[in-house]
Amino acid sequence: MFGLFKSKEKKIIDEVVKHFKIVKRAADNIVSLDVEHNKDKIIRLVEIFNESNTSALRILYEAQNEFKLLKNTDDIQFVNDKYNYVRELHPLCYMSKKDYSKFQEVTANAVMGIYGEYKGL
Repeated sequence: MFGLFKSKEKKIIDEVVKHFKIVKRAADNIVSLDVEHNKDKIIRLVEIFNESNTSALRILYEAQNEFKLLKNTDDIQFVNDKYNYVRELHPLCYMSKKDYSKFQEVTANAVMGIYGEYKGL
């Protein structure tokens, strides 16, 4: 019942959080899996990551004109500090440098088709 009274801004943030939680789960799994033995899973996880990440960022940037949620569009940093918890769901912000480097390498290799056919964005 209380969901009926949420502001449009809060509904947008909730939708972004939903997508970024999927992004976080996919990124964590990409880093934890052994690439040599899980190529098909990695490709699928990268597809999921890219789809959800793109959706979340699209929602944020489309809402930017109306709500001015972000301080600047180059970084996920909110004007209203109460939404900064969303930032911690993105791999760039919460992963260690070592994990993020592995994540970037594996993701790039999957997109380039090194592990097999990539069908994502």
